[in-house]
Amino acid sequence: MAASEISELKSKFYNKVILDQVDESRLAPLREASPEPTIKHVPVDLEGIVPPNVEPKIQETVKCLSCTYSWEDADIKKWCFLYRNKSSYQLKLTMDFTGSSNLFYDTNYSISGDVVLAVLEPFEEVIVLQLTAKNTEGWSLTSEVNLKFTPSNDGQVADVVEVAIIDRLKRFQAHGEPQGKSILHWLHEKGEFFIDPDFPPLNSSLFDTPERAHTDNAIWRRARDFAEDIHVIDVVDPNDIDQGELGDCWILSSIAALSEHPDRIAKIIVTKRVNMVGVYQVELCINGLWERITLDEYFPCYPQGGPKYTKTAGGELYVGLLEKAFAKIYGSYEATIEGDSGNGMTSLTGCPVRTLRFKDLSEDDLWQHLMEGAAKEEDLITVSTSLPKSRLTGSGLITNHSYTILDAKVYKTQRLLEIRNPWGSGEWEGDWGDVSSLWTEDAKDHIKPTLEQDDGTFWMSFEDVLKFFQRMTVCYCEPGTSETRMPLQIGILNDIYQYIRVKVNVPEGGRVQWIGLHQKDDHIKGSPEYTDVALLVFKKDESGEMAPFTHFVSYKNYCFEEVNLLGGEYELLVFTSGRHLGDTPLRDVTITLHRDCECLVQMNPMNELPYLKQRLIEFSRTGDKTSYLEDRLHMYYCHEGSLHIWSVENACDDYEIEVTANLTLNNMITTCFNEIGNEEYAVDVPCQSVRLVTAAVIYDYKKNSGMTRNMSMTGRPV
Repeated sequence: MAASEISELKSKFYNKVILDQVDESRLAPLREASPEPTIKHVPVDLEGIVPPNVEPKIQETVKCLSCTYSWEDADIKKWCFLYRNKSSYQLKLTMDFTGSSNLFYDTNYSISGDVVLAVLEPFEEVIVLQLTAKNTEGWSLTSEVNLKFTPSNDGQVADVVEVAIIDRLKRFQAHGEPQGKSILHWLHEKGEFFIDPDFPPLNSSLFDTPERAHTDNAIWRRARDFAEDIHVIDVVDPNDIDQGELGDCWILSSIAALSEHPDRIAKIIVTKRVNMVGVYQVELCINGLWERITLDEYFPCYPQGGPKYTKTAGGELYVGLLEKAFAKIYGSYEATIEGDSGNGMTSLTGCPVRTLRFKDLSEDDLWQHLMEGAAKEEDLITVSTSLPKSRLTGSGLITNHSYTILDAKVYKTQRLLEIRNPWGSGEWEGDWGDVSSLWTEDAKDHIKPTLEQDDGTFWMSFEDVLKFFQRMTVCYCEPGTSETRMPLQIGILNDIYQYIRVKVNVPEGGRVQWIGLHQKDDHIKGSPEYTDVALLVFKKDESGEMAPFTHFVSYKNYCFEEVNLLGGEYELLVFTSGRHLGDTPLRDVTITLHRDCECLVQMNPMNELPYLKQRLIEFSRTGDKTSYLEDRLHMYYCHEGSLHIWSVENACDDYEIEVTANLTLNNMITTCFNEIGNEEYAVDVPCQSVRLVTAAVIYDYKKNSGMTRNMSMTGRPV
């Protein structure tokens, strides 16, 4: 059985029941959970150094413990400074006694004048310094201590945990494939705790390079080990979300935006209760299809601490579970670093998204979009900045970062936006920020801002938003909307070109507002590079013929077009140029219809190229028309958007015409069922017929493109 088939069977088994509906108290008892691997440090033996009755002055943080012992020995004053590095980072310690007098230093570390420099490895405990001073001569002590933690290349901490988890994983896998009523029943029957063999809590799931797993100093810990009172989801509040150290704000800004609608968060958190065996499920819309993702209770954490990446202020697991679900889909946590907030929002909601570049809209149109989005409680909006750090100095904003739009209001002549940083801290420091003098009592009464300093939420003028942000993404979560999701395959199957025809019947009064095209995100491990996916839409006219309606082309993992298909019959053709399919000639694509009504939908794979060519010819007729030979030869050229179609019609009764085409393609590729176009080629056009000369799409949508057409013609009398 193929690995994909095994994975599908396992997924079906995991999804047999809703886990929260199983009463675990009726199931077989579990064995005691394996103890967490301990990170050992060697304590310093102070016997003979510090008198036994001397109590230290203790200062302790999450990462460091310092103990300062001081005592008198006859006429000698003595100090002993002991430090313990509690972190998995290397600790660089500077003790500066500049300004002190008559002190004698005893240290095994570097000393320069009155400055001691020491380096402590992860979890190392050492005596850094011993000081003495003669009371009979007089002395003074002034000190300043600086701690700097840097990644350690040692990796020993993560390795200790890795070995222990591998042992647990081997024991889990020794039970074989799960079976029975549910995964919960099976785990109780085996007396086992869940550990995900498909995304194991090992370094390979954190980062794609082992070296980075060590320098990041994250280790896997179970929720039961770092939290005494575990909750999956309690109160959903965007201000409770803390991004942590990963750099996946495209996910976190989307979660923060969605957290304004707790019911939507609750919808995708399938397992809402903590269970005994540590297995949880969430749902994400991946490649246009809802997918239930099963996860274990392990999270990347600080050694002996809590979650290192995303977490909530209240300690609930739901945000960490969502982030982990993305990491599982993409193959590692590292693979989720940097991304598209639109992708994050449609993955969380399954709803259409659209990114608007500020430079493509007038100020009034942009403000209208923001006001409309903020007014619709269900819609989600984020803005992002890509300015260099030098342009953002002193602003409080972060480059290459996404922020959530919470509200839009007008105060007198001032247009204002409420914005949230998904990190939960770090705010705009300019006009209308939390401490701005522009917040008069009248302004506060009108706008009613919270103005809690450094909670991540702030207000900003629309004019400043235009200066510092470059684009916004809107997720349209319209109430009363349903979706039809159709997985399909296009490309080359057994050397035969394949495309898809979809027939859609929209009832009177109904509407299909959006159509989405989806393919596998090329950031997902093992995914092919994107290919172009084109859609032609036809609508049956009054004469009963299918007439061109609209078209668009997608070049990435998702693309939504607002099409507004009202009552009537439609035909959709989904195809690819087939020119850069690489080692994956048949591509998995999903088409989604976002509608407010029930529609009759029929989908069929097609390989009849004459049919597709004829439909392309019909679209070409919607473009420019040029006539030759006293109106007996017509050339049609449609070049709206990313799709360029060129056809020629011979209206003669007595001449066959041979057209010689010469194309100059700038960042464009022709479809594989036409000539490549890099050399001249001939197209025969019989009497009273139309032929497709070429159809081309943009190769790299981020670059300028175009196509120059030249032709000559020769007539042959019939």
